[in-house]
Amino acid sequence: MEGGHYVIIHGQNITHNPLSAPAMSIDRLFPALLECFGIILCGYIAGHSDLISVGQARCLGSFVSCFALPALLFRNMVQLQFANVVWSFLWSVLIAKVCVFGLVCVLTLMVASPDGRFGKAGLFAIFATQSNDFALGYPIVDALYRSSHPDYTQYLYLVAPVSLMLLNPVGFCLCELQRWTQNHEHNHSKLRIVSIVLLRVLKNPIVFMVVVGMISHFLFGGRVPQLLGEFVDGLADSFGGAALFYLGLTMVGQMGRVTRSTGVTLIVLLTAKLLLMPLLCKDMLELLDAGNSSSKNHTSLSDYAFLYGVLPTAPSVAIYASQYNMQLEVGSQEEPNYQILEQSSMSGTTEDVRSQTRPESHGPAQSTPSQNSTNGGVYIFGDSSAFSYLKSHRAVRQVHLFAIRLAGLLGGVQETGQAPSSAPEEIRLTCTQFVRYHKNQCVQDIVHRRSSAPDFHPPAPRSLYAHFSLTPHSMLTPHLHLTPFSLLTYTSLHALSSLTPHSMLTPHLHMPPKKGGDGPKPPPLIGRFGTSLKIGIVGLPNVGKSTFFNVLTKSQAAAENFPFCTIDPNESRVPIPDERFDFLCQYHKPASKVPAFLNVVDIAGLVKGAHAGQGLGNAFLSHISACDAIFHMTRAFEDEDIIHVEGCVDPVRDIEIIHEELRMKDEEMIGPIIDKLEKTAVRGGDKKLKPEYDIMCKIKSWVVDEKKHVRYYHEWNDKEIEVLNKYLFLTSKPMIYLVNLSEKDYIRKKKWLVKIKEWVDAHDPGALVIPFSGGFESKHQDMSDEEKQKYCEENKTQSVLTKIIKNGYAALQLEYFFTAGPDEVRAWTIRKATKAPQAAGKIHTDFEKGFIMAEVMKFSDFKEEGSETAAKAAGKYRQQGRNYVVEDGDIIFFKFNTPNQPKKK
Repeated sequence: MEGGHYVIIHGQNITHNPLSAPAMSIDRLFPALLECFGIILCGYIAGHSDLISVGQARCLGSFVSCFALPALLFRNMVQLQFANVVWSFLWSVLIAKVCVFGLVCVLTLMVASPDGRFGKAGLFAIFATQSNDFALGYPIVDALYRSSHPDYTQYLYLVAPVSLMLLNPVGFCLCELQRWTQNHEHNHSKLRIVSIVLLRVLKNPIVFMVVVGMISHFLFGGRVPQLLGEFVDGLADSFGGAALFYLGLTMVGQMGRVTRSTGVTLIVLLTAKLLLMPLLCKDMLELLDAGNSSSKNHTSLSDYAFLYGVLPTAPSVAIYASQYNMQLEVGSQEEPNYQILEQSSMSGTTEDVRSQTRPESHGPAQSTPSQNSTNGGVYIFGDSSAFSYLKSHRAVRQVHLFAIRLAGLLGGVQETGQAPSSAPEEIRLTCTQFVRYHKNQCVQDIVHRRSSAPDFHPPAPRSLYAHFSLTPHSMLTPHLHLTPFSLLTYTSLHALSSLTPHSMLTPHLHMPPKKGGDGPKPPPLIGRFGTSLKIGIVGLPNVGKSTFFNVLTKSQAAAENFPFCTIDPNESRVPIPDERFDFLCQYHKPASKVPAFLNVVDIAGLVKGAHAGQGLGNAFLSHISACDAIFHMTRAFEDEDIIHVEGCVDPVRDIEIIHEELRMKDEEMIGPIIDKLEKTAVRGGDKKLKPEYDIMCKIKSWVVDEKKHVRYYHEWNDKEIEVLNKYLFLTSKPMIYLVNLSEKDYIRKKKWLVKIKEWVDAHDPGALVIPFSGGFESKHQDMSDEEKQKYCEENKTQSVLTKIIKNGYAALQLEYFFTAGPDEVRAWTIRKATKAPQAAGKIHTDFEKGFIMAEVMKFSDFKEEGSETAAKAAGKYRQQGRNYVVEDGDIIFFKFNTPNQPKKK
């Protein structure tokens, strides 16, 4: 056409004459905004009145993210007329974004605390340069420029992915550098971090769909094939209404407040976005067009550049910026330390478990009575809506799984990560964290908020870079409280949308809890499950077992110079000596002090042939069976006055006798078990018992044929450990070797020790050998503190009772955490790899049933800072969710919600 040209936009041939058309159509802006907010209002009403269920809302979010937006991107990339693109506009916008990005990044590095400045710099810089391009930007631009410049909408589909590939990798690299620095993972080079980030960004679904669309543009000649076009048009045209309606759903119950302390960050970032961006975009375009003969046609494009700069920032981004005024905590939790468990590569669905209940409508949550009163404050949490809502999120996982598989087919990345932020004024439940333990998907529900302390330092996941696309999370309201890193690291499924699909659940929607899905199970341990575990003292007669028991427990069990002085087992509790416990008691000066205890059993001596009943052997072996670990006592001292049942002292021979008796007893036990299983599983055809039969055959081969103890084999899998724990064989029990020396030999540390150590290393590698002297310990125990110190200095030796007690406790796979306050300092015994709710259940079952969060301090941090308040100020007081694995020595304050009691009839 003369004076104009055809532009193909959204499947339509539109005549475009820039010289005669008006700059923009302001008259169409108000109807467009009315249409947008009308649809949003409809979604809000539907969600608020329960017309839309949680499952239906989630399905809508999945449809928008997995179908509508990908189709919209694909169609516009195929139909894009590259010849008509004014590239100076793109460069001006990108240069403006780079300037703002760099400014925010540098300022953050200058003013942020050293411990978290890299992560903050990367995240804040990303936030200050993002725009709500698709959800709200598209209808505004379309309304203003449809009649004059219909091609302007195409710039939205170019700026977004280019910005994503240009700026976001820098921010994500800074986040990864923060993790790398705080985790001290120097085995991973910085170059490797950069390459991983770039790979993840290139695999981002928005970039992927743009690339596919551009390739298709050249393959199809700028037109989508007719049949494919009809299908794609149907999906793409549904995006606008569906996305806006879904935005309304996400707004239900999300009206909150931004506190004064968090408002500073929000104001700074909004200023950078709304003031600098539009001015820079406009000025850069005019600068690039200076001297260009065609620049006279770019007046409206200059105005458009200014308009693009003021496009609203994603409200969810603003909320994150307002809440993220705390120290960035990053680390790793796959090995149980937190996070970050090594909270590394993550895959799966993301589900939101958020509560927006109001303080005035619910009672206070309970807390551990021994907590220091300095915590203060009343913690608000609703039992009817909030606690039930915590469990409800899993009921919709099946819908999500299908969408994730589909997203994978579309080229979505499957590794994501996220971490929690703080939520002002009220307790809020955040989105769940997803952790992968050796390719096993799990869900981590992170619950956090503390009303009395302004600083909150949640652990962050290992991978922070995953998928912060340009506007996928841009439709949340400014008061939507969610996990901050969920904005960055959602799966490929949700990186495709202009929403945050995991945010649609509303606090008034209740669904029955789904069993399972409480995150990764800890690795199984061989042995009885529980905390009231016992360790038995086992050995030949007259090797010093009862003497050791008396010294250890400070009791007066019979210890005589004849075999079988002990018939019935003696049992006692031994407090675990711990400087940490003593420090807490000295600091708090509590009314009650309760340390952890080791349960020790003195078992009568075994003799050769005990498995066949010699010397009351069957009874004594049954006493060993009731124990969970073994102190294997062997005699290495010469004393003519003390009888040795074998005639002479030979500790290696004595060890072999005890080992063989335990193995022979297991051999006797294995035979009938296999015979019974063979009768039912093999001849009877019981398929359920066939795996157990196969495992028992493997155990028989190891114990009977190869004549080895069960614990010697370190490659038992989970199923095999289940069978071992069913029968609790004697040879599966952990064993610590105690070598009882004379006082003279103990001081010299020479006699027999080398031979014993060589035997243990050859037959029971990894087992602990501890030399001690019953005579020395007895004498040492009766001395005063001054005499003990003088005697030890003169003889250059120390008591090893503390070492024996601690290692015996560790052999039982036990550890403990502390609750500390002016009322009580107490060590609570738990199994290793116990999660926070189960640890809380040790205090009271209601703590586990109504678990909200665990506020955790490391003892080393508490001691270093000098007080709980100082630890909070230093960012070392963390709030952990239900999948936090408690570590030995943690100081914990539990928050819980009292479970609803059944009504009396």
